[in-house]
Amino acid sequence: MHKIAFLITFLLPAAAHAQMCQGFGPQTPRDIAEAAGVNSVTFPRAPEANQMNLCDIHTHTNAEHKGPGFSVSGGSGEHGGWKCNETDGLTDAELSMPDGAEAFHGVKPGDTIEVHWVYTTCTVTPAPTLNSCFSDA
Repeated sequence: MHKIAFLITFLLPAAAHAQMCQGFGPQTPRDIAEAAGVNSVTFPRAPEANQMNLCDIHTHTNAEHKGPGFSVSGGSGEHGGWKCNETDGLTDAELSMPDGAEAFHGVKPGDTIEVHWVYTTCTVTPAPTLNSCFSDA
């Protein structure tokens, strides 16, 4: 079971572009199913992906944000987060690593994988870490 999440850097129109390429905006709340809460910062729709710079692709073991379909705790620590709701129903055989298989970054059967494709309109050079998406301009 896999969850695919899209994390996009949203930016204001060109007049505010230089200022917005410093720092970053807020992410979603920890529980995306929770409707309560206030975020006074708003952003317009981002440009189409083909008009932005794909600056990083990375994964998380388990979903970062709790939500419908992902509300089983992955525990605390580096790979905490949230697993698919069906995780608790997997059999021991389904949770065992297939013979000869190697784990991807420690992911094992029963874990949820969240993938982030990070886009920006800032002028940055793609690299193997999320830091490549930040601009010092």
